[in-house]
Amino acid sequence: MTDTDSLLLHIKTADIYSDMEKDKHLFHFSNYEKTHFLFDKSNAKKPGLFKDETAGVPIKQFVGLRSKMYSLVYGDIEQKRAKGIVKSIVRGEMKHSNYVKCILDQKNIMCQQNLIQSKKHKLHIVNVNKVALSAFDDKRYLMDNGVDTLAFGHYRINLINTGHN
Repeated sequence: MTDTDSLLLHIKTADIYSDMEKDKHLFHFSNYEKTHFLFDKSNAKKPGLFKDETAGVPIKQFVGLRSKMYSLVYGDIEQKRAKGIVKSIVRGEMKHSNYVKCILDQKNIMCQQNLIQSKKHKLHIVNVNKVALSAFDDKRYLMDNGVDTLAFGHYRINLINTGHN
């Protein structure tokens, strides 16, 4: 995904849950519904284990713009993150479609937010016009398709730039 402690996999299989059951010791399923056959509290809060953040609900779509700026859709839920943007704006004004548009059109999406600032020990409310969503990631090398990336330092970047991909 877009954080150092997260991972998003696209797995093609007949039944992901039976596959996960085979490796139950690697997961904690305490956030699953109690009626789900994988529900189990025994590994809850154990460090180093995988957790299904969507609690067994398949992810329909994911857009990762850059670190701490992503949106995913699962069930009827849009889960959105945009570091540096007021949560009420992310919840109320931002839609998953904004993230999709941002990455496909390679255009920044702006927002206005009110911030409380202190100048000379006096508090002021300031209206700021800010880049809310941006597909520019200074920590990743953007591939020609405008969507896929590689971490800077990846061996393939040099091959791509010299035409030996």
